[in-house]
Amino acid sequence: MTRRPRERWILLSNCQTLSLSRAISAVADSVDCEGCDVWQMAERLESDPDYFRRFDFALILANLRDFPGFPADRLPDHADVPSFSFTGYHPDCCYVTAAGERVMDGLIGPYHSMIALAGYKEQIGPELTARFFHDTMFERAGYYRQWGAERDRMIARFAEFDHDISGVFRRAGRGRSFMHTIDHPDIVLMTELAKVILRRLDRDCRDTTPPPVDALADMSWPVYPEVGERLGVHGEYRFRPTGHYSALDLHEYLEEAFACFARWDRSELRVGWQVQPRLQHVRRLIREEL
Repeated sequence: MTRRPRERWILLSNCQTLSLSRAISAVADSVDCEGCDVWQMAERLESDPDYFRRFDFALILANLRDFPGFPADRLPDHADVPSFSFTGYHPDCCYVTAAGERVMDGLIGPYHSMIALAGYKEQIGPELTARFFHDTMFERAGYYRQWGAERDRMIARFAEFDHDISGVFRRAGRGRSFMHTIDHPDIVLMTELAKVILRRLDRDCRDTTPPPVDALADMSWPVYPEVGERLGVHGEYRFRPTGHYSALDLHEYLEEAFACFARWDRSELRVGWQVQPRLQHVRRLIREEL
């Protein structure tokens, strides 16, 4: 049987590029999607200035247009999509910058525990900091409110691009977390997003299909047991360092995290302005309990 022609799409995005492009190709009836992340754009244009024009259609991560060297005048027909991020399963996870530099790498890529950072800044040491990983702290810190707020934020964000993802959370999150980290969705979530995008662009897709290989599964942040119990998903304090198969428990992780932070003066470690108030609140809660 002759295979009918398929459109050739190019996805220009961030670290989610490979997962989403694979998911689109897996569920689409007539689309093959290739990925090009932001770090590859210049190289591809250098080797072939007309590289992107060779595709039938381009999907573009919305904020990529502000990136230096973005090929705005070298694209085929295209549409913008937002990136998916979600802290609901990992409300303690955050990025940390050091001395105004780029995001600092730690035990698990660029991801760090906000309570660990607060403990370091309060100079209480890893052993005492471990005592603040408990239900009351999470409740008072607002961690349990993150899931609903994040769902609403993502629905509103995608609605700006005429994508309705309200059903994605139910389909991808039945009894399980659909995030590896705060900005690394798993392939189940990516597959559901692919269906939404394709249908919004009037392309047919299959409701069920074997998921492709999960390109982001090599790095993960744990769902804490207290958070998991509230959300009806499995949780445990098992921190798996990047590139390792064995995991650390909470005390082992905190020892390593403090050693990482110790390379910098406490005043030089920062979080993003969006979560700075939460860090300050966690620090106040720690001081109240001491």
